[in-house]
Amino acid sequence: MIEKWEIALEVFAGSSEAHPQFRERFRTEITEFIDKFYQAYLEYLATPVSVRLKGYGFSDNFIFNSFHCLLTSMNLLVSGLPAPSGGLVRSYCESLSWSLLCSARKLKYAHSLVQNEGQFDGQEAINHLNKEENVRELDLDKAGVGTIRELAKLMHKYSHVSHLSLTTIRTKGKRFIGGFFNPHMVKYAYPKELETRIWGCRIIRDALENVIVPKLSEWPDDKDS
Repeated sequence: MIEKWEIALEVFAGSSEAHPQFRERFRTEITEFIDKFYQAYLEYLATPVSVRLKGYGFSDNFIFNSFHCLLTSMNLLVSGLPAPSGGLVRSYCESLSWSLLCSARKLKYAHSLVQNEGQFDGQEAINHLNKEENVRELDLDKAGVGTIRELAKLMHKYSHVSHLSLTTIRTKGKRFIGGFFNPHMVKYAYPKELETRIWGCRIIRDALENVIVPKLSEWPDDKDS
């Protein structure tokens, strides 16, 4: 079991001069993230281990990694490090996509990963998820898949040197090494970044409840069947 205060500790883990500013200006958004993350993780813990580990345990490992990426991303964001934080949001999208794909026995992604362990391309997860036959088998909302795709595409820019990444190291004519609170991001950028991570919590919970757990439940008890 996990307590809500433990999530709050992880959000503000470490020491950063940006923490007090984020607490003061975005208390409501951060509290909502903690609440939504907590609800999603309780949904995960409510699933019997015997169900979670079906499909060779791939879906379970990928969804757990989604939680890890999302929470760590939030920590980096409130620590004044939006570039690496954005890269983890992209990883969150990829892990969530793989979890969905591996949950369905009929799609055979879990079987494929067993046979080709270490040879799959994580970046291709969202492209696979977007295939018509996979959307149909998982009964996904096409618009929702498109949103995941666009979010990953946007956050991909944070993972490489670009004009966007350069804007995260300077403000008011000064450049910074390490985390800092950028006042120019208060009105638009920070609220959007926070809402993205809150949205990520909702999506994990919905994916677990409506797709992943039902699909894993369809696997026989013998995982090799």
